Amino acid sequence: MTISGKLRRAFWGAGLVLIVNLVAVAGLMTIIKGNVRHMAERQMAAEAAVAGMIDAVEDGRRMVEMGAAGASVQTGEVPDLGAFPEHAKKFLELTQSSEQRTLGEQAQASYKEFATVRDQLIDANSKQLAAMKELEETGEIMHGVNRDKFLASIRKSTPYAQKKTDRVLEMDRSLELVANIVADYHRDPKPEAKDELAKALGEYEDAMVVYKRTGLYGDENEWYRQYRRTYTKFKDSARGVMDQEDARRKVLANFDKAYAAMSEILVDKLQPMVADDAVSTKSTALRLGDLTMAIALALAVAGIVFGFIGVRLVASEVNEDVAALVYATDQVGRGVLEYKVELSSKNELGEIQDGINRMIDQLVVVRDDKARQMSDMKDSVDKYRQIAEDVTQAHERRRRAEVL
Repeated sequence: MTISGKLRRAFWGAGLVLIVNLVAVAGLMTIIKGNVRHMAERQMAAEAAVAGMIDAVEDGRRMVEMGAAGASVQTGEVPDLGAFPEHAKKFLELTQSSEQRTLGEQAQASYKEFATVRDQLIDANSKQLAAMKELEETGEIMHGVNRDKFLASIRKSTPYAQKKTDRVLEMDRSLELVANIVADYHRDPKPEAKDELAKALGEYEDAMVVYKRTGLYGDENEWYRQYRRTYTKFKDSARGVMDQEDARRKVLANFDKAYAAMSEILVDKLQPMVADDAVSTKSTALRLGDLTMAIALALAVAGIVFGFIGVRLVASEVNEDVAALVYATDQVGRGVLEYKVELSSKNELGEIQDGINRMIDQLVVVRDDKARQMSDMKDSVDKYRQIAEDVTQAHERRRRAEVL
């Protein structure tokens, strides 16, 4: 094989090694980036699922608070609580951690209890609000009778007019007292409140009895009978509000317990764990990026080194050939002189001289060709070094950009 052929072969081999390495690096970086992106997207989806579960639980609590405050709890006016099972299912599909899976399953089981107690509390709130509304309505009716009918009729009756007026005002104050006792019990159910209610109702009934004994005139008899029936309903409503409040408080305690259990699983345990994994995933992504860059640089440098080795091997062989040519030229030159002397006596100098001169001329041409090839090879090696330096700088800039 000629020297120029060897040189071309060496350069092609080095170029092929570099191309293969660059393709391998590009493929490796694509695979690693794809995996890292998939990990990050999966982690973000898991975080969103946990946040969705927490929002659903908070929506459940707000729904109960709205019911307790007397707001409507009709469909469409409150958040959709059915989102929790959907988020929980998605989270269990996404998570690859056995510990997170266990917490997710615990959250699912806990939510069933939470949802059941939530519905019970909503029902208890509704019943209590209905009882309070009934108490308010009957109280307003009795206020109206006291002021619009009883007090108006008293002016027509001369006997016991002042005494009857005092009893009516006393009954009206008792209405306010009972309503306040019940309202206070709703805010703060003190044990003594029921005794206070019984006492207030007793005083109320005494006032009604005294009022009747003073004499009823005209339409007062009918008004009083209706008033007594309304009072019975009012009294039952007042006691019912307190009883319903007791029942509501029991359910509320269970609800608070279920809510605390859900918060402990989701907010105190699962959410921090998923957040920590997200940070870990990001750190892993950065490390993988650095590793990818290191591998890329290593493969690129390896390709360049292999290229240099190939070129150096060919250069060494070329140097040996050139040295041999120089030596051969020198020896032939010496041989020519010696041969000329030796062949002078044989009268063959002209023919041999021409042959040797042609050989020497050919060797000189080959030597000059070798010299040109050596110069071209040196230029190629310098260019290859520049390419290697450019590749290294490009990878360094890319690594810095990805880190930032």
